[in-house]
Amino acid sequence: MSVTKHHGTGVALMPEPVDPDERRWIWFSWYAATQSSEWLLPDGWQVLDQMSGVVVIGDDERAYSHCNGVLLQTSGETGRYLITNRVTFDNGESVDRTLQVKVLPL
Repeated sequence: MSVTKHHGTGVALMPEPVDPDERRWIWFSWYAATQSSEWLLPDGWQVLDQMSGVVVIGDDERAYSHCNGVLLQTSGETGRYLITNRVTFDNGESVDRTLQVKVLPL
């Protein structure tokens, strides 16, 4: 499973493209437990499921803690899209992390 872990203000790029109409889990690993998690998605994308505060084993076989994930259905349109996870920590700090996803034709 691919896990995005970045602490910068830039936009990370998902390493592999997705197919139109594909269902895909997107995971973000945070540096601390989060109090709330919100997903900001492109128009036409659907949330099928979501999880917060879980441990995920990445493609590199490492365990990533404090992960938030969302199972998405793409809109079916090709292009580049931004997926943002907005979280709030116990101290009230709110932070966004964004991932660029490339949707390619089949």
